[in-house]
Amino acid sequence: AAFYLWVNGEPVGYSQDSKLPAEFCITSYLHSGENIMALQVMRFADSSYLEDQDYWYLSGIYRNVWLIAKPKMHIEDLHVKAIPSVTNSTGTFQADIRVPRVPGFADCSVKISLYDKEQRFIAEKSGSIQAEADYRSDVIPTANTARVSFDLEQVERWSPEHPVLYTVIAQLFDPEGNVLDIESCRFGFKLIEVRSGVVYLNGRRLLVRGVNRHEHFYPTGRHGTPKQMLEEIRQMKRMNINAVRTSHYPNRTEWYDLCDEYGLYVIDETNLETHGTWQRPDGAESALPGDRPEWLGAVLDRANSMLQRDKNHASVLIWSCGNESFGGRDIYEMSRFFRETDPTRLVHYEGVFHDRRYPDTSDMESQMYTPAADVAAFLEKHPEKPFIMCEYMHAMGNSCGAMDRYTRMTDVIPQYQGGFIWDWVD
Repeated sequence: AAFYLWVNGEPVGYSQDSKLPAEFCITSYLHSGENIMALQVMRFADSSYLEDQDYWYLSGIYRNVWLIAKPKMHIEDLHVKAIPSVTNSTGTFQADIRVPRVPGFADCSVKISLYDKEQRFIAEKSGSIQAEADYRSDVIPTANTARVSFDLEQVERWSPEHPVLYTVIAQLFDPEGNVLDIESCRFGFKLIEVRSGVVYLNGRRLLVRGVNRHEHFYPTGRHGTPKQMLEEIRQMKRMNINAVRTSHYPNRTEWYDLCDEYGLYVIDETNLETHGTWQRPDGAESALPGDRPEWLGAVLDRANSMLQRDKNHASVLIWSCGNESFGGRDIYEMSRFFRETDPTRLVHYEGVFHDRRYPDTSDMESQMYTPAADVAAFLEKHPEKPFIMCEYMHAMGNSCGAMDRYTRMTDVIPQYQGGFIWDWVD
């Protein structure tokens, strides 16, 4: 659940989100010759209260560890937004490039180059670094960005049926025109929106045929190889599955790369579950994080870490505030953070069903295991939001009957847009 980083016997830093990257600057701890880097892993910490996912608890390191060298002036972050028109073939593209605030940063420039799915050159444009950031100052206080935008006459939209990916290359130059750093990523043009209580992707009603996915591999536990993950993708596509909810934490980065490439919708879920704290008679009084201000920082940090890592993935349609953590002010503030930082995606949280004090926490009604007849009755009274079953058809063991009752509803109730079977493999 937590670890300390040590370099050459000196403590460098501490992190306690077991699913997302932690980044440390170790320059001052290094010396010439051989260096020793060590991780001290703790199985439990106070963060364990926020990571009470209902699955097998396994200790260890199951994410990659990288040692990266960068020049003092480098590209800290590349954030792309690619929005297609739903009435014609045009689209808009925007890239924000952030650099560190070091002497001379304002004299640098950037160049953005775009390439299509065949890696053919489309367009390029240069921009200058601005000291005033477009990011929330309480999240990234030293951000310095360049924003470069394109209006494109011909773009192809990303979808599971046609997972078309483009490539952007960002180059950072010093005042003399020398290249200081290069970053790139793949992205897709897509537009997700809600109109009259229905979710639309690229102008078409969204229909979710999804599964919940734990990172559970035999015989390696939490750590899966790219070959194993690709086999999962192949089986999902064979079974007409088009969506995955990363229950109940962000998955490793390679999974999103595969979903981008082969075409799967993703609900990206924050590493948050506290069901053991509120399933007691006093409910909201004992819930974590609830309305407790002392937990708000930890909750927002988890949301921000997920968003910053995964924001450029075409497959991510929806941010999820976590799983089975009741409701309250803290999770509502998380949903606000998602919308303010990334207005191009929707926000999901099933816990609103248990605590209706902050209904705007979720852009959709999300329930678990509600009988099909009850779903229809609910939408008869409350048609203002789309309805997506974040868990249904509990399929661990000998179960999963009467699925046709749910699938028929997708044809007759526009606001009912499918759901995610529990679960893929465990």
